[in-house]
Amino acid sequence: MLAYFSIIVEPNGSFTSCQGSLFRLPPELCDQFRVSKYTSINEDGWHVSEFGYLLYRKTDDFGRSYIIPGLHLLDGPKPTKKVYGYTAVNTKQMIEEYLKQHLLRSKQQRLLAEESTTALVHDLRHLSSAIYHSAEQAGRAHANRDHSELADSLKTIVATQTMLKARIDYLDYTTGVDRFEKLEKIPVYSRVDKVVRCFRAAANDKSINIKISGGSYRFTRGPNILDIVPYTLIDNAIKYSPPHNAVEVGVYDLEAKTVVSVTSIGPRIAESEVEKVFSVGFRGQTASKLRPAGTGIGLSVAKEIVEKFSGELSVEQTGEVVQREGTAYRTTTFTFSVPSSGEDTYRMNMARRKRRFVPS
Repeated sequence: MLAYFSIIVEPNGSFTSCQGSLFRLPPELCDQFRVSKYTSINEDGWHVSEFGYLLYRKTDDFGRSYIIPGLHLLDGPKPTKKVYGYTAVNTKQMIEEYLKQHLLRSKQQRLLAEESTTALVHDLRHLSSAIYHSAEQAGRAHANRDHSELADSLKTIVATQTMLKARIDYLDYTTGVDRFEKLEKIPVYSRVDKVVRCFRAAANDKSINIKISGGSYRFTRGPNILDIVPYTLIDNAIKYSPPHNAVEVGVYDLEAKTVVSVTSIGPRIAESEVEKVFSVGFRGQTASKLRPAGTGIGLSVAKEIVEKFSGELSVEQTGEVVQREGTAYRTTTFTFSVPSSGEDTYRMNMARRKRRFVPS
């Protein structure tokens, strides 16, 4: 939301007004007639409106114009008609710099959204292909009456479909779609396990062994988007790890929380970069050289989602630096933890029954 009362004019001429989070224009200067009159100004820069108040207009790179009207400034003319209680507190430079920074942030968000959409389309194609191949495998298993392989293929199909949802949720979340307010109980281990299943094909393509260890029957409580976090961490681990390595995923309970770790061989993170890893738009120097294309928002979104569960997300690199084809790597572990909110007794009882049943 803009800090000052503003009018946003779209390229097609339609407009909306924003009341402003810090300063709201007095009603005497923003009635419907005056707002329509402000939008008729079609040149960027400073203008004098009625009663000697100033108006500032600036157009962004996408053809959208921002108009801040009714300004009483410290370095501007004195209004011929002063609105009661309205005093000058800003200068022209302050208004210009504020709007400049706002347009820059808006541009960055728009470009990131476009990049996210492109990445989404790529991932949807990958997931669609994974579902197709798993369905073919399930068909062969059914024909061969291989019930074990059939069950495994069906689990992979369900897991991949879940990841389709996670990617769509990711796009909705990053573009501000407001549908994540409902809080639910989320089974942590089963969500992470589905993500691991989904990425097995991608890992095999790079000769990477991905495995999950540990266990948990606990729930955590929050919006139904937790899948995005392990998806992001495992996706990055496979993308940035050199071939013929391993991605190890661990899930375990520790006191009143469930901890998930993703360990792989990843690009070296400089000491000066550690605190910036989860910042919006940041990409480490080594990672950027290894994969030039990237939005730099995946980890920031993951951290934001973990915090919605009142959890924590961190990264640690250990061991010696290893050089592979001119790139510096270290053992990299991303770890997130979320508070426990009861136990999934149904899954726990089902697992106990399976352990008691030993086929003859």
